[in-house]
Formats: sequence, C-alpha cells, structure tokens
Amino acid sequence: MVGEGIYWLKLREEEPPFSSQTQEPQEEEEAFLPGSPSPHPIISYALPVGKESFEGKRVIKFDSNADDWAFFLPEGEPVYAAFSGRVEWAGENEPQKIIRLISDEEKLVWKYIFTGEVLVENGRQVEEGAVIAKVGATPLPTYDFNLVVQALWGNQRVSLDL
Repeated sequence: MVGEGIYWLKLREEEPPFSSQTQEPQEEEEAFLPGSPSPHPIISYALPVGKESFEGKRVIKFDSNADDWAFFLPEGEPVYAAFSGRVEWAGENEPQKIIRLISDEEKLVWKYIFTGEVLVENGRQVEEGAVIAKVGATPLPTYDFNLVVQALWGNQRVSLDL
C-alpha cells in the first residue's frame, strides 16, 4: 500500500437476536439467546483508507444490525481495495456513489458508500491496495461522514471488526 504498510483486520458475524436451535427462553419477553458461532473463517484484509484516517473511524449501524465503519475524510483522499477481487458494481445511486467489491472466492463482498469520484469500472479485477475511489468534501445525506464501508459474507451482512 502506498507507503502506509499493510494492516490486517478480520470480520466477525453479528450475533442474531433469536435462535430456534437453543434452549427454551425462561419467559416470553426474554427471547434473546446466544448466537451461533461464525459460519466463516477469519478473513484478512488491508485497510480501506490510510492508517491515520482509519484511526479516526466510527463504528455505526448504517442500515442493519451489523457494525459498519464510517469516516469523514479530507476531499480527494483515496479509498483502497481491502482485498483482491472483482468490482461487481461501481456507479452512482444519487446522491452517493457505491462500489461493490467481491472477493476472488466470491463469498466476501465489501460495499463502499461515499461521496466523491469512482475510479474503477464494473467487472474490473483489482489487487489489494489499489485505489478504487477518491472521497468528496460533501458528507452523505443526513450523516456527518463521507465514506461508509459494509461487509457481506455469503449474502449475509456481517460486522467489520478488528
């Protein structure tokens, strides 16, 4: 990565609130039970932004119960492919831009939601650390950040975690 070094992270699955394969709840109101173990192995990936910017990230729940990463980056700061894969979709979904990067094994998908400039095309193969976008100065509508990173494993939303 462009003078940043490589930093390894992992995914963890968000625990589901209900489980039909565990013991009966003691009371109807106490139906929240422990989740099942993660169905996927630990996946390593590089940082999606520079180290200094990554340290300023916030963990949010953008549109599900999974933990996503949110950043407010300076205009023009690069966004990196966190792993080698194929750009499944890159384009505009007014008012934001979206890039879906799918791993070579086609199980792990990262969704980058941001304002700024898309630098890759649909179907393009990218290597880990490649610059795929540059963020804009404008925050995402109704939020105070300009980049959100989400993860899916086998079509299931999972939390990003260190």
